[in-house]
Amino acid sequence: MLKKTLTFLFVFALSTLCFALPQTYRKAKEGLPHPLSELIKELPPLPLVVFLGEQHDHGFAHRIEEELLRLLEREYPGRVALSLEMFERDVQEDLDRYLSGEIPEEEFLRLCRPWPNYERDYRPLILFAKERGIPVSASNVPRPLASRIARQGEEAFSRLSTDEKRWAASRLQHDFPSYRERFLKTLVDIPSAMMKAGGPGMEERLYLAQCLKDSTMAESLQALHKRFPQRVILHVNGSFHSDYHQGTPGALQTLEPALATVVIKVFPPETPTLEAEAFVKEGTLGEIFFQEPRASQPNSTGEGAAPRE
Repeated sequence: MLKKTLTFLFVFALSTLCFALPQTYRKAKEGLPHPLSELIKELPPLPLVVFLGEQHDHGFAHRIEEELLRLLEREYPGRVALSLEMFERDVQEDLDRYLSGEIPEEEFLRLCRPWPNYERDYRPLILFAKERGIPVSASNVPRPLASRIARQGEEAFSRLSTDEKRWAASRLQHDFPSYRERFLKTLVDIPSAMMKAGGPGMEERLYLAQCLKDSTMAESLQALHKRFPQRVILHVNGSFHSDYHQGTPGALQTLEPALATVVIKVFPPETPTLEAEAFVKEGTLGEIFFQEPRASQPNSTGEGAAPRE
């Protein structure tokens, strides 16, 4: 029994060292560290959407998400909503049933297709929302629909069935030249053989699939805002979806131009300190920045980590 207790304490201490709670953040164009407790003061008045851009396999980012959700609920009790890229629109009903206590966690996990790193990284958010009665939006488009756009292009969007249209954006927003240019640059990391196998126009189709995700999440956020018009919505997504207020924030801006938005960027662990500081001082990537202290690196998420986006 003593051996098991000591083992547990060792693992707990190790996890605490690896994923210590963030203590400070930095503001765009300023760069000075501020206590985490002051972050709420940086936010505009409600209603508001806070975009938190993560690297999906970065444990430090997930600790920030959990702490920020708690801070928001403490400051705005009963006026917080949560939106997640990691759940798709077609599971919303089952997600709601779990949050309301109608179905057990085992059934929720079977029905809602959580990501491989759900238990470690996103379960704390869902459990806190369940405990506090915070509504949660399964905001993303089902992956098979995005994959179809990547294979067949924009025409496939116009041919969605009546049922499929319920789970995708009503309009595929993609006329964002700067975002498109930035996205296409990321494709250089894809092996050329894979791109050739996709046939002519593969790059553009992948961009349209990315925009379908952004458009769908933006419309999900709009619907959540209309349902709860005086709340702060914390939306968690891969950082590319919200960097520079492009992607999902850009699509939301066309739908709700008067709705205030804030982008929080959590730098991935491999970002050099000087590079991160340059982004902070430039101030266009977002409004609030976090970087994992070097003492807590290297990052480790173990097996089953979700792909980066």
